[in-house]
Amino acid sequence: MKNTVKENEILKLLKNRTAENLLFVGRFYYFHKNYEKAIEYLKESVKVCLKNGEELKRGETLFYAVRELAFAYLKMDMYEESLKLFKAVYLCNPEDKAVRKIVTKIESLLQEEK
Repeated sequence: MKNTVKENEILKLLKNRTAENLLFVGRFYYFHKNYEKAIEYLKESVKVCLKNGEELKRGETLFYAVRELAFAYLKMDMYEESLKLFKAVYLCNPEDKAVRKIVTKIESLLQEEK
């Protein structure tokens, strides 16, 4: 089945700029490989969460926004930004072996660049 969701339908969510809506829009752009726009909306989602006093805990919007933002930074080869966020995600969810592998890989890449 072909994806029928169009960008203009997604952008209607921005009439109500909640952290959840911004996260959803960011994920939409990430899925469509528009990482710059994804970063824009994911960063805004993080800001709204922090403004609302949300803590970085697994299962919370802030956790998912930070995690998705880390992946978007990684896709843009922004390794230092990505690493910082992945480390925060890992601290909240240390049983996530995939994130631990990503952290190790990014640290290795950054060491090679030096």
